[in-house]
Amino acid sequence: MLDGWSGAPGTSTYHFNPRNAKIDKHIDTWDSINNQEFFSLEAFLDFLRGLTSTHSVPRGLEQPEYTVLRRHAGYSVRRYRPFLAVQTALDAAAAGGSTPVDPAGPGGQAFDRLARFIFGGNASAQKMAMTAPVFTSSQGVMQFALSTVPAPLAGAEVEAVEEGGGCWAVRTFGGLADTKSVQQQAQQLKKELERDGVAYQEAAGWKLA
Repeated sequence: MLDGWSGAPGTSTYHFNPRNAKIDKHIDTWDSINNQEFFSLEAFLDFLRGLTSTHSVPRGLEQPEYTVLRRHAGYSVRRYRPFLAVQTALDAAAAGGSTPVDPAGPGGQAFDRLARFIFGGNASAQKMAMTAPVFTSSQGVMQFALSTVPAPLAGAEVEAVEEGGGCWAVRTFGGLADTKSVQQQAQQLKKELERDGVAYQEAAGWKLA
């Protein structure tokens, strides 16, 4: 999580001509590129990456609401609204593992507990649609974000929580999300935040989605 962060994806500058009461120049600068000249190949490739991005949530699946505040070449800054979730301990945490827990580690048992909950294994016997993404965190929990969260069954080892929202730095990557690649991506994100002078809360940990 980021400390007291606010910003914008870029800057738009308008030049107003008082003689004819019209705007005679409009200049956009993007946070995600260095070369702001027209026509910039870097800007074109950045725009093309946005059009062809495969990092999207399938249509119809719920997800926490967020606003992109700033987009850099290697990461974006998002402000998440508060959301409800059901969570359970990751397999290593449930077995008494150390903290922080590897978010890319085994999570089959945790997923099964949450799946039983949303498929009717709750105090209201309410069935809910699958949501995205599935969050795992270095704090040792797996979460499904939900629009409503009924009370869990006694002894189900799941709990309903409300996440407070806030600003998060997000890095997307492709390929297998194994422990090695996830750790590399997390370290790269930290380096880029430090390079750009963006303060973050180390104690808040990080999430894999």
